[in-house]
Formats: sequence, structure tokens, C-alpha cells
Amino acid sequence: MPRNLGQSRCRRFFLGDETVVRAAPQALPRRDGSVEARVVDACTAPITVFELAAATGLPRGVVKVVVTELAERGALETSAVRPDTATLRRVIDALVRL
Repeated sequence: MPRNLGQSRCRRFFLGDETVVRAAPQALPRRDGSVEARVVDACTAPITVFELAAATGLPRGVVKVVVTELAERGALETSAVRPDTATLRRVIDALVRL
């Protein structure tokens, strides 16, 4: 049976824009130019999904799908970071000042 492209299967976790991603120690950089290689190469240091999209030039939706697939295969590690209230307040205040 052919794979239904465009349909995603149920995922074990949810990736938000603020989810921090890092390449797993066993994930070696592949310099083949594929989307997966670009994502892994950009994750040598912890980076959020939002920053990863900007760094790779890929749409956030594409990055989320690729990160999910790579995390399920063990090539990437993910962790949800919840900013504290003081940090959120400083961000909101800074945005209001703009």
C-alpha cells in the first residue's frame, strides 16, 4: 500500500515553536544537502524550532515535521522549555515599548 503523502500519523509529542532541539550524540552531520542534513547540522547546539526555521530557511511547518521524524528515529533530542513569568513579562513590556 503506498504511503499517503501529506497526511501525518499520530505523534508521541507536540512540538511548539519554543521547543528546544539538539542533535543527539550519535547523529553525525551529513553533508549531502538534504533537508534532514540541514536540520541536523543546524542543531549542534541547542536551538528552538522557531530559530531552526530561520537558520535553515525552511518553513516552520516543514521544520516541525522533519524534527519530529528525526526525534522519533533518535537523531535529535527535544525538550520543552517553559519561560518563567518574569521573562515573559520582560518580553511583553519590550514589545509594548516598540
